[in-house]
Amino acid sequence: EFPSSEHNTPGIECTTGPLGQGVANAVGFAASEKMAAAVYNTEEHTIFDHHIYALAGDGCFQEGVSAEAACFAAHEKLDNLIILYDANEVTLDKMAEYTQSEDIIKRYDAYGWETYDIDGHDLAVVEETIAAAKASNNGKPKFIKCNTIIGKGMEETEGTNAAHGEAGVPYVEKAKKNIGLPDGESWYVSEGTR
Repeated sequence: EFPSSEHNTPGIECTTGPLGQGVANAVGFAASEKMAAAVYNTEEHTIFDHHIYALAGDGCFQEGVSAEAACFAAHEKLDNLIILYDANEVTLDKMAEYTQSEDIIKRYDAYGWETYDIDGHDLAVVEETIAAAKASNNGKPKFIKCNTIIGKGMEETEGTNAAHGEAGVPYVEKAKKNIGLPDGESWYVSEGTR
């Protein structure tokens, strides 16, 4: 959960405020899981064999801490780590093109990661890609670039940095309707997700 959150979501171990730190935290979790597996797993009994997931955005990959952590993850062969990058090309106050221009897939390939470049709005493709990443025990951490449009369904701010924060608030109800969410719920969670 976000550091200032009063909520506690099962399965979410932590969230971070500083950009890039979530990537570094995930690398730390993945390394500790590998260490625990080496100490406690036996041929007869496997205790530690799960994957670590991180969700990160454009701003996270502008920070040096994420680059350093990514290099460490590849060097240590943390193939239990899966990062999902919400690549919506927006940072808090500008479109990302003003501050970043590298090909992030090539960067992560160069670090030694297994990379995927997908449509982040196609949930079937997201699910298939996560399954493929989990099944790939090749000694490489996994980087899934999920290309998305920020504010999708909110035509007044869709695809712009105005959708990142308060500027989009007046259009939220209309956007929910545009994408088929039911009226009257502030935070809708489908029955399938519950």
